[in-house]
Amino acid sequence: MEQHLKKKANEIAAFAAKIADMESRELATAERLENEIRNVEELRKEVVNVENLKKEIADVETLKKDLNEARAKIRELQKQVHSESGQAKAELMMLKQTLREMQQKEKEAEEDAAALRQANEDLCRQVEGLQSSRFSEVEELVYLRWVNACLRCELLNARPQDGKSGALDLNKDLSPRSQARAKQLMLEYAGPEVRPKDEDGYDSENSEPSISSEASDLHDGDGFSRTSSVGSTSGRKTSRLIGKLKRWGTSKEDRDGDANDLASPTSSGRSSPAHYRQK
Repeated sequence: MEQHLKKKANEIAAFAAKIADMESRELATAERLENEIRNVEELRKEVVNVENLKKEIADVETLKKDLNEARAKIRELQKQVHSESGQAKAELMMLKQTLREMQQKEKEAEEDAAALRQANEDLCRQVEGLQSSRFSEVEELVYLRWVNACLRCELLNARPQDGKSGALDLNKDLSPRSQARAKQLMLEYAGPEVRPKDEDGYDSENSEPSISSEASDLHDGDGFSRTSSVGSTSGRKTSRLIGKLKRWGTSKEDRDGDANDLASPTSSGRSSPAHYRQK
């Protein structure tokens, strides 16, 4: 029995040694398993990293593609900008040329306008001068007409003083002095109202021929004889004088209305023929 117990004890010891060996193996296997698990985890992490890297690589490729497309668009835009810049420069040059031409035309237009304004001013001054000359001529003509009428009345009605020759005596001596004497007598008969006429700006050279022609007509021929032919001769001379005055003022016939106004005492400011007769 003891042998049997020893045998069993030996078997138990052998089993215990096997158990211990199996436990040690189990521990080693567990350690290996843990190591493998750790390795698997690491591998999983690496796989995830690889997948992430692949995604990143794909993203980078996409970005590269987009970048290349953007570069192509930039190059195209640069070409377009360069072309548009050239066109803009050409248009700018054309606009500058047009602006210079417009400025030149504007300068020429201003010069033409200035010349036209100057010409207009000159024409206005000429028109004013012509109107002033016209009015002066009309006024002078009217004034000379009724002055000559007054002088005719004075010459017909005047009586020379003792020792002086009158206008009616000039026909006795038809010499060059008679015309000057007739002019002097007419000025004396007319009084001071005629003499200021030259001071008012009237041309004495234009008025004297009318007076001298009046005097020459008055003493020309036998019209001033003291016979019964005085009336007919004086009427004929008066008609001739009026005809000459009308011919002298033919270019001013359209101003007869203004002449009548200028001939009135209120508009002309001069004395009337009745005033001469009273004097």
